[in-house]
Amino acid sequence: MSTRRDRANDFKTFSAKSEDTFNGFWNDISKEDNLRTENDLNVCPKGAIGGLDETLIEIFFGFKYHSWQKELGDNFNVTNKAKIIEGARLEYKLTDKSHVICTLRPSKTENLRPFEDGIVLEILKEPSKLEAKSKQHWEYLVSYMRTTDVDGHPSYYDHLKTFWLRKTKRCFYNGKLAPRKISEKLSSVFIWAFTVGLSGALIFVITIWLNTNSENKVVNELGGIATELSSIVHNQEKLLNELETLKLITNNQKISLKKQDDTNDFLLDINRLTHGVSSKQFEVEHKEMRKAVLLANEANIAALENILLMLKDKKTKPAGN
Repeated sequence: MSTRRDRANDFKTFSAKSEDTFNGFWNDISKEDNLRTENDLNVCPKGAIGGLDETLIEIFFGFKYHSWQKELGDNFNVTNKAKIIEGARLEYKLTDKSHVICTLRPSKTENLRPFEDGIVLEILKEPSKLEAKSKQHWEYLVSYMRTTDVDGHPSYYDHLKTFWLRKTKRCFYNGKLAPRKISEKLSSVFIWAFTVGLSGALIFVITIWLNTNSENKVVNELGGIATELSSIVHNQEKLLNELETLKLITNNQKISLKKQDDTNDFLLDINRLTHGVSSKQFEVEHKEMRKAVLLANEANIAALENILLMLKDKKTKPAGN
């Protein structure tokens, strides 16, 4: 890494040959160009005031006549005052740490000047890079002069380059250095994106979380309903099996009752002979008793069959109905 003295010597070397460098750039411009016909170039390696400042290099388009303006003096004397146009300026200033501040200053008149007092192109920590950067800085100076000079004829490219410098470089206003405009824009966009994007992301996450919980709740409820329906169907099938068994028992009972008729006929004669009851009276009592038993059995069988039909009908219908 270079020392402060090394950097100071590099700046002094560039300063010594700066006149040849920038005059060469100036001569590359056509003599018919408006910039050359309207202006003169001045290269001052040690500053324009006396050439005594070894830490300063100034490259500028000098003062030129604009017009005459009449003024009324204290004794009502009319005097003529020349209005002057000050040309754009490129400055290289060596700091105490032997870094170089590269600054552009605009062309201006007494009544008309740009918003900015100047533009800081860059701060070179290594003055040895000045020679390589000088061509680019010269092109910035020419475009800036064409754009800010009242006699300038800027091209679209000059306007675009000046616009780019004002937005991407640090400008100073009233002696105060301002942040880069593009940095301010990007910062505001980033803050907006961060705040709005973060809130949107939080809303999205909360919505997804709520929807997930609701879906899980619905799924659990449906699972519980399905389990209950499965249990009901299982109980219905179990009840149907029991009813089928009961129906089979009842049918067997009917068959047994029919077989009992024959037995009752046989016992009728024996009972009549044993108790001395007339066969006609015994037969009447026996028929009444058998009729009552048959009616009771038939009622039970009909009730069981109705229940069995109702359960089968419910089993075949959808659970939601």
